[in-house]
Amino acid sequence: MAMASAAIRLLRQIIPLVACILAVALGGGRASADPIPVGQIRMDGLRNRFAVPGGAYAGEFIVNAGELTFTPAGLGRNGVDSAHFVSFCVETTEFLQLHTWYDAELNTESRNTNRAVQSETAYLYSRFVRGDLAGYRYFDDVSASDEEKAASARALQEVIWYYQDPVGFAARYGEDAFAAGGYFRGAAMHKVLARHWHSNLAAWIQDSGPGMGKVRIINLWDAGNARQDTLVMIPLPAPALLGAAGLGFVALGSARSRRRIKARIE
Repeated sequence: MAMASAAIRLLRQIIPLVACILAVALGGGRASADPIPVGQIRMDGLRNRFAVPGGAYAGEFIVNAGELTFTPAGLGRNGVDSAHFVSFCVETTEFLQLHTWYDAELNTESRNTNRAVQSETAYLYSRFVRGDLAGYRYFDDVSASDEEKAASARALQEVIWYYQDPVGFAARYGEDAFAAGGYFRGAAMHKVLARHWHSNLAAWIQDSGPGMGKVRIINLWDAGNARQDTLVMIPLPAPALLGAAGLGFVALGSARSRRRIKARIE
């Protein structure tokens, strides 16, 4: 009886995650209506940072993934070690602290804006993770200047905000950012790069296929309070059938209960 009860409890935990993964694998636009607890993350650094109107800073966040219950794509790339990946913020109105652990939930949308991952964001961030985003000067590129690297990080962060939090972006930077006289006009390096991406995104997305692909949002929580959301790439092959995707769940952990059981997703 005890073994049967334990099996039922485990099944109840597994079903929501499997349902989400199935939707992801089949290439659905919005893979999950409900966020899934996936452990914790910590921001261990902020590279190529720039000042945001209002007194905060943004840039390339170095994310510690050691307490996540899955293995994100991009670990060890873009100048970080194998325990970290590099990410960007999703919202303009949420904040977080460096060197602080936050409860993490995997989702297809931000909690503050309820906006799903846009095709433009998915394309730009997935290319960034792979190291081949056109025009981006990466942190470990010895041929690029510090100014070029900072401009790249600023351009990508602000364009992500433009697509993921349009209301917040307009409040900070003004309406019609790419129109004549808008924020992204001018000769500054980050604005030139942002315009280059914006003018080519429609064609790039048409070639690669619309949708969020493997890009997801991690909702961050601190004692029940929502914090800044961040981007992540899941390692799941897509599109693929669940049975052929090679998913091996060793166990599942709950971020809210702080269980540190690891799960491996291949």
